[in-house]
Amino acid sequence: IIRISIANYIQNLVCACGSVKADVPIADTAWDQQSGLPHIYNITLDLTVLTMVGDSLLERGGKFY
Repeated sequence: IIRISIANYIQNLVCACGSVKADVPIADTAWDQQSGLPHIYNITLDLTVLTMVGDSLLERGGKFY
């Protein structure tokens, strides 16, 4: 279970994360010469929205992670 925020558009959306996929488009990106890391990563998340902050579902006392 994670919280997602996208800029000022979506804040603290509580989701269940089903999967995370990270790809590097080898042919379409430049590489940092010093670190050897690519400049572009394609990240895909499979999320199921559970609740928004403020709803009673999943809210507990203290911090929620």
